[in-house]
Amino acid sequence: MLRYIKYRREPAQSSMCLPDPNEEKSSETAELVAAMNKAVSDDITSTQQSNSHVKVDKLNRKRPRSYSYYDDETRAKIARYAVENGCSRSAVHFSRVLGKKLNESTVRGMKSAYLKVKHTANVDVISTLPRNHRGHGPLLGQHEGELVHYINAIRLKGGIVNRKILIAAGKGLLLRKCRSSLQEFGGHVNLTRGWAQSFLNRHGYVKRKGTKAARKLPENFTELKSGYLKRISDIAKDHAVPEDLIVNFDQTGVNIVPTSNWTLEKQGSKQVPIIGLDDKRQMTAVLACAANGFLLPPQLLYKGKTGLCHPVFKFPGDWDVWHSENHWSNEATMCRYIDNVIRPYLETTRRRLGLPDDHPAIVILDVFRAHRCDSVLNKLRDIGARPVFVPASCTGELQPMDLTVNARFKQYMTECFTDWYATEICGEVGIDEHNTVVDLKLSRLKPLHANWLVKSIDRLQQDKELLRSGFEQAGITSAMT
Repeated sequence: MLRYIKYRREPAQSSMCLPDPNEEKSSETAELVAAMNKAVSDDITSTQQSNSHVKVDKLNRKRPRSYSYYDDETRAKIARYAVENGCSRSAVHFSRVLGKKLNESTVRGMKSAYLKVKHTANVDVISTLPRNHRGHGPLLGQHEGELVHYINAIRLKGGIVNRKILIAAGKGLLLRKCRSSLQEFGGHVNLTRGWAQSFLNRHGYVKRKGTKAARKLPENFTELKSGYLKRISDIAKDHAVPEDLIVNFDQTGVNIVPTSNWTLEKQGSKQVPIIGLDDKRQMTAVLACAANGFLLPPQLLYKGKTGLCHPVFKFPGDWDVWHSENHWSNEATMCRYIDNVIRPYLETTRRRLGLPDDHPAIVILDVFRAHRCDSVLNKLRDIGARPVFVPASCTGELQPMDLTVNARFKQYMTECFTDWYATEICGEVGIDEHNTVVDLKLSRLKPLHANWLVKSIDRLQQDKELLRSGFEQAGITSAMT
C-alpha cells in the first residue's frame, strides 16, 4: 500500500485490438465478448473522468500485526491432538514443539474445523486441514474468469489494457450477464479505479514501457547555459526586443501511426507487442512559438518529390505544406519556411506594435545542419532576425519547444489516433477473423492524419500558459527581466 497515491489522468487512451467474437467457441461467449467490446467503445467516446486524488495520512497508519502461519498438515496434527487430549494441553504441547506461542483459542478453532471435516468426509483420520477462504470473494463473482479471458485476448491481439478499459469491459460483462447487480440498477457492484487496480494486481498485470539510453549533458553545461541566456538577454536589452519578437522554432518527427508505447502486460513478460509501435512512417512538422505564448503556423513536410504526396485535405491557408525526398528539413525547405512563416509573422507583429520594419527580432534555433547554412542565416538577417543557437546536446534543457510544446503536440496526435483506432476495431466486431486488421495504408491514413494535425494545433493554440512555460523553463523569461 503506497503511503501517497496520486492518480493521473491518462494523457491519452492507447490503441486497442479488441477480441473478435467469431473466435469464441460458443455462441454465448461470442455474445458476451461483443457486449464487452461495445461497452469499451462507448466508454472511449464518452467524456474523460476527472482526476481523483487519494491521500493517506501516515500519522494515522497502524503498524500491521504479524500472524503465525501453520501449514495444512500441522493444523491437522494440532487439531487431532486437541481432540484426544484437550485444547489447553494441545496449545502447551505445540507451543513447545513449534517454538512459538500457540493460543488456546486458535487450537479451539482448528479442533472445530477438524471435527466438521471429519464428520462430512466420514473418515477416522484426517492428514491435512485446509483453511477456510477469508475475506469477500471477487466483486464479479463467477464472472471474473470471463473478464480475465477477455483482457488476455486484448493483449494477445497487441491492444492496450488499462484501468479505464477494464472498467468499461467489466460493465459490459455485467450488463450482459447480471444487469441488476450494477449500482446504477439498484445493485451493490460499483466498478471503481481502485477495483480495477486490484484486479490487475491479482492477475499479475504491471505497467510496462520500452526503455531508452539515458541522455548525457555536457560537463560544462552550466557555463554553456549561462552564455546562451546572456546572448539572448544582451540582444533583447540592447535593442529593446519585446517578447512578441522572440521566436523559437524546431523540427519534430510525427508518426503517421502515432500510437502510445505504454500498456499493461503480464509481470515478467520480456516482449510487450503493441500495434503500430514498429511503424516507422513519418512526416516532419516545424513548429514555432513566440515568448508571449503565440503559436505560429506550422510547416508540414511529406516524403515525396511532387505535390502528389500531399494528403487530399484542405489545410488552413497560412500553413506551409511542402515535401522533401525523405520528409526531413533541408536548406531549401528552411528557406521556404522563413519566407512563408517567419517573415510574415515578424512583419505583422512589428506593424501591430508600431515598430519600424527593421526592428530587431531574436530567433532561437538548435545547431541542426540545415539551420547553419549561409542561405538560411542570410535570410534571417534580411528580415532583421538575430539567430541564437541552443548549445549542442542541450536542447532538452534549453530549447522551449522541446521542453513543452513538442511532447504535448505528439500527445494530442496519439489521442486522436487512439480514438479513431478503437472505433475502427469496435466497428469490425462480427467480421471474419481473417479480415479484422484495420487498414493502415497511407492512402487512407493521410487525410485522417491531416485532420488530427489541425485538431492538435488548434488545441495547442488555446493553451497560452503551456506555450509560455517553455521559455520560462529554459530560463529565457527570467534572463530578460
